[in-house]
Amino acid sequence: MNQSFWQPAPEDLRLHPFQCHVWMHRWDRDTTPDAACLALLDESSRSRANRFRRPEDRRRFLSTHATLRVLLSRYLGFSPAQIQIGTAKGGKPRLELNSAKASSDVRFNLSHSGGLSLMSFALGAEVGVDVEQVQHRTQVRELVERWFSPREQTGLLRLPESDLRPAFFRTWACKEAYLKGLGEGLLRGLGTFSVETNPVKPAALIEDPELPESPARWRIQDIPVDEGYVAAISTPHPHASGIRGFLTPG
Repeated sequence: MNQSFWQPAPEDLRLHPFQCHVWMHRWDRDTTPDAACLALLDESSRSRANRFRRPEDRRRFLSTHATLRVLLSRYLGFSPAQIQIGTAKGGKPRLELNSAKASSDVRFNLSHSGGLSLMSFALGAEVGVDVEQVQHRTQVRELVERWFSPREQTGLLRLPESDLRPAFFRTWACKEAYLKGLGEGLLRGLGTFSVETNPVKPAALIEDPELPESPARWRIQDIPVDEGYVAAISTPHPHASGIRGFLTPG
C-alpha cells in the first residue's frame, strides 16, 4: 500500500471545489460497541442492520454506516441525527436533509469488500468509488467473457495467468467506480463501455459509446489499498488532480 497517499484525519475537515476526499475504513478492526453505532443510525438503517443473519455482516454494516454518518456530520456541520440518507434512481445513496436545514452540495459514495470500506466525498460533483477483495476461487475467465466488453476481453484474456486475476478485479473496480459516479449502478451493463485493462498502465476510461464525451469528462484513478484488495475512484476531470486520502481512526 502506498503510505504517502493515506494521511491521518485532519482536525479541520473541509471540502473545496475541485477536490475529492476518500477515506479507508478497516471495519474489522473497529472496536466501537454495536450500541454506539446503532445510536448514530436512523430508524431505517437500524432496521436494515437487524435483518442481517451473519454477525460479521451486521458488524460491517453498523461500523461502516456509523462511520459514514460521522464523516458526513463533520463535512456538513450537522449532528448525525439530522442527516437523512436516501437512494437515487440508480441505487446511489444521496443526502436528504431535514427541511429545516439548507441543502448541501456534498456528494458521496460508499463501497465495502472483505474487511475494508471506502467512502468518497466531493463538493458539487458526483463521485464513485469501489473496492474489491481479490478472490482466489472466482472463475475469472468465465466472468470476463460474460460481463466485459469485447475490447476488455481481448486485453485481459491474453494476460498470463499470474496477471489475469488481479487485472480482472482491478478492471471490475474501475468499471463499478465509473458507473457509481454516473449514478447508473446496475441500470447499465458492464460491457457497454471499456476501461484500461493493461496492469502496467494507469487506470482510465477508454470509451463509452453511449456517452462519447465521458472519456474527456471523467477520470478513473487507482486507489492504493491493503494487500489482497484493489480499488478505484471516478471523478469529473477537474477533480482528478485533487484527490486526498485519509484513514479513519482505529
